[in-house]
Amino acid sequence: MKDIDAEARKVVLNLDHLMAQVDYEYNRHQSCLVCKEKYKHHEDGLPCISDDKRKRIVKFNHGRHTKR
Repeated sequence: MKDIDAEARKVVLNLDHLMAQVDYEYNRHQSCLVCKEKYKHHEDGLPCISDDKRKRIVKFNHGRHTKR
């Protein structure tokens, strides 16, 4: 018998990924359940699929905080 907590976590992560796909623009500032980074910092803008498959984090530097 599989551990029920592990299976529940898989279901929650799959549901979170599906909801992020459905409501792509709304969830940009939502934190990922796996890596705790915001979706907007992931390379594709969607949450991590599982604990084993973390997505690459990409943070953009727009130069707003540089001296002129």
